[in-house]
Amino acid sequence: MFKGGGVRVPILLAGSGPKMLRLAGRLADIVWINLGVTPEVIADGVRWVREGAEAAGRDPAAIETWVFAIGAIASDRAQALDEATGGAVAIANYVLRGDAEAKRVPPAVRERTAQLFHEFQYAEHLTPGRTANYRLAARLGLKDFLLDRFTIAGTPDDCRRKLEPLAAIGVDRFCFSFSAAPDVTAYVRDFGEQVLPRLGA
Repeated sequence: MFKGGGVRVPILLAGSGPKMLRLAGRLADIVWINLGVTPEVIADGVRWVREGAEAAGRDPAAIETWVFAIGAIASDRAQALDEATGGAVAIANYVLRGDAEAKRVPPAVRERTAQLFHEFQYAEHLTPGRTANYRLAARLGLKDFLLDRFTIAGTPDDCRRKLEPLAAIGVDRFCFSFSAAPDVTAYVRDFGEQVLPRLGA
């Protein structure tokens, strides 16, 4: 907590790897884990935050922890996945850089992710639609991997099924990016009405 002018201001840090998330555990009041949304990578992120907190003599339970995800929802699963692809590629372009083993990048896709980094078009970062980055992921055969790793996307039932195992391991705060949404208001409404209430408190 930063004290400035007598006002206590919470410190928020986002991290995508072990060094930054351990630092967040040492210093931050709020942490965004941006590693993906599969249970094993989230467990790694939570562990790194806890290790940083314990090294600094802090209580890890006092740190407010969020998980970042690309969200997309539609009655048609293929449509939602299509809309989420560009965001997944954009997040992968920076999250998966660095220590591939620590970040659980499977050996089978490491060469292709390196090619994605090389060819990624920054002018289209988070641009919705079938952009050059969308086509790049398809050409490299990375779409399915990136959608599984970084998105909560599909029908309302698909989204609930993706969130349930995360809730079961104690994740109860999610920050969704709806950058791919053709209608952000509809995405927010549908997640709020059709997905989150079914996960409980």
